[in-house]
Amino acid sequence: MAEICRQALEDGVLIDVSATARELGVKIPVAVTSAVWPCYVKLTPAAIRAGNGEQGRLWDILWMFRWAAIRAKDKSEVLFQLHVVTHCITPSLVELKALCGPGDECEAVITIMLPEEDLPEQEPCTLPRIRPEARRAVGWKG
Repeated sequence: MAEICRQALEDGVLIDVSATARELGVKIPVAVTSAVWPCYVKLTPAAIRAGNGEQGRLWDILWMFRWAAIRAKDKSEVLFQLHVVTHCITPSLVELKALCGPGDECEAVITIMLPEEDLPEQEPCTLPRIRPEARRAVGWKG
């Protein structure tokens, strides 16, 4: 993964999911927060009973993010929803937030997080909004 918050990855605050995102056609680095992973990617007992797998759950998150990004118009923040098996076998509708912002070298990176989460403050970069090439990398319009 490019320089997507190297320290946060080393500390376990972010989990690099770029390889799976690339399978969906997302060309820029993607990470999920350590709050998203145990809630919606890691298998719960109910998810195991439902026949879920971690890779499939991650794929679902990234797929729904990608479609939300395609519908977004020149936004650096996208909210999206998906159904996930959490504590019971019946899937729950959950909401996640994706932010496109600067990585360590001011390159475009995407972070998927819980709606109430925020990224830590960073040095200012020249990426105040999603750059056109970043939007095209995931199919963002606008």
